[in-house]
Amino acid sequence: MKKTIFTVFISVIYFNLSFSQSLIVDAGSDKYICVNNGITNGVLGGNPTITGTFPPFEVAWKTNHIIGASIFRASYFLDDTTKQNPSMINYSPLPITFYLIVKDNTNQIVMDTVIIQSSAFFSLPEPNTQIINEGDTTIISLSVFGGVPPYNYNWSPNSNISDTTNSSPSVWPIQTTVYNCTVIDAAGCSLTTGGNYVTVNVWPVSTKQALIKDLKIYPNPTQDYLIIELDKGRIQYLKITDMSGRVVLQQSKVINNQIDISHLALGTYILTLEDEKENVGSFQILKR
Repeated sequence: MKKTIFTVFISVIYFNLSFSQSLIVDAGSDKYICVNNGITNGVLGGNPTITGTFPPFEVAWKTNHIIGASIFRASYFLDDTTKQNPSMINYSPLPITFYLIVKDNTNQIVMDTVIIQSSAFFSLPEPNTQIINEGDTTIISLSVFGGVPPYNYNWSPNSNISDTTNSSPSVWPIQTTVYNCTVIDAAGCSLTTGGNYVTVNVWPVSTKQALIKDLKIYPNPTQDYLIIELDKGRIQYLKITDMSGRVVLQQSKVINNQIDISHLALGTYILTLEDEKENVGSFQILKR
């Protein structure tokens, strides 16, 4: 039987393949910008804004932002609509949607969007002055308009004040004191009251020091009772107020040199005493 042998030639052809990269565009994360005392953190675009393609790029930021009957373009809000990371130069009380359109040298076109909202503290009450007698307690307050609630407060100085993080803390300065406050909103934007925002003038009580010198109050802190010893004279009136200024105890006599405060909640209080000569003294006490 005759055999036939077939020879098979396999030809392999290598192709030089090139794959074009995808155009990736990042307009940045949606965010708030802070606009008090000049616009801060108002830079748009990612880091980087454009990746994975071939330059040069054509960059265009656009918007058609409507406020009432007016339309505002991107050039009103941005310093340069052809930059990858432009800066805000104007803001709007309404959210702004920006469109970032990029074209590379292969004519790929990609778009991304970002929403920018503004945080602005529009107004604060006018600075004010209070007058108290030495040893008295008063309430200072700050009402915020604008921004993004909720707010965080930080009053200064941190002395003779019930709570520096409260919008309306109680204060009992021993001398004339100026208070200011820094407010930080939910967007992280801040505003600090300038100058002498709240001035508490303290009028000295000339006989107070003599009364304090003649008094012994202990134990402090205490759980149940306060012992009051007056070297000269007697106590004809006393009151205890909490840190909001609310009177929680008042009486005209001190029996057996003791005051029962077992019924009071744990916390800090102000004890004010007056003797028969109308000498006055105020003391901070702690119920634990």
